[in-house]
Amino acid sequence: MKHITSILLAITLSVCVNAQGIEFFEGSWEQAVEKATKENKHIFVDAYAVWCGPCKWMNANIFPEEEVGAFYNKNFVNVKLDMEKEGDGKDMADKMKVRSYPSFLFFSPKGEPTHRSVGGRQTEEFVKLGADALNEQTQYYEIKKKYDDNNADPEWVLNYALAMQNAGESPKDVMGHFAELTNQDDWGMPHNWERIVQIEVPFSSPLYSYALKNEAELTKLVKEEWMFEAFKSYPQRSFIRQVVGETENEADLQPAFVTITDVLPQNDSPAMVAKLHAEWYKRHQPEDAWEKECIYLDNFCESANELNSAAWKLAEDETADAEKLLSGLMWVNKSIQLDRNYGNLDTKAWVLYRLGKMSEAELAANEAIEAAKAAEQDYAGTTELLQLIHGS
Repeated sequence: MKHITSILLAITLSVCVNAQGIEFFEGSWEQAVEKATKENKHIFVDAYAVWCGPCKWMNANIFPEEEVGAFYNKNFVNVKLDMEKEGDGKDMADKMKVRSYPSFLFFSPKGEPTHRSVGGRQTEEFVKLGADALNEQTQYYEIKKKYDDNNADPEWVLNYALAMQNAGESPKDVMGHFAELTNQDDWGMPHNWERIVQIEVPFSSPLYSYALKNEAELTKLVKEEWMFEAFKSYPQRSFIRQVVGETENEADLQPAFVTITDVLPQNDSPAMVAKLHAEWYKRHQPEDAWEKECIYLDNFCESANELNSAAWKLAEDETADAEKLLSGLMWVNKSIQLDRNYGNLDTKAWVLYRLGKMSEAELAANEAIEAAKAAEQDYAGTTELLQLIHGS
């Protein structure tokens, strides 16, 4: 009887172990490669940043899944690296040029890069990502090697551009080449557009202009409306980053302003001009940037995330006076109107706290906690705020 009990206990413990999610290796990168080589396993790296919300979501919801653990533990030595931490993390970020989080990096048993991807995924998609990383036909770096041999084939070029986008690398030049190989009749074909809409194209490219002029028809071809909105916004943000990085003098922004007015519809161009102006000032004349930022956020911004981010920066800024905090309160209120969620409710509570409005801050904090519970999100920061309010 004692022997049977021991067997049952062993089976139970085995099931518990197997039911666990991804088991991450504790040790240095060199040790991980040594282990992978010895066991003839590929390497999976969760490249994260501690402040990254989607990274936390993957860690809490996907990595612990039994299905995910079973696949990744069988096929990979799994490693977590904080990309902003000195040592293996920062070294990996520099080596692999990690710019977005979460990034998922895959390596051969000898530590050579084979595949990569950015952005959170549901369970089934994440397991498929791991399978793609093991298949030479779908490994990003194998596909990349074949570009020069296939760059006259529009279908292959479009698929490669999508692979680049998924890998977190810029596909703009490749999409420019795709536009040269094809025409507008090709772009609007459903089997092409369902891929094009997922890829960043150059802001001033004919393909981008075509999409803006045919928005009503093309929106009907995407699964969800947000996909087209994202397609429109990515090239604009990229164009602004490039101009800000390359332009030292304010007077030299004029050609960019002309480009914006040429590309965008008349009703949309003032917002992008204002945003470019604000971003340029924040980079090159931060001491004078407040006025430009207010012009953009007060009059043009329709992004809940942007408005919330600007308000949160003020909540964190201990030097922000009441006038600035009231602007932040206005921005976060607009953010809530556009998309009420835990993040902006929490920001509102902190801004109100900074303004000394304790009863209103407590009400906003409780609303934020309820929203977090409904969305199954961590609200420890809001609980901390309530403790500060009650201690005031």
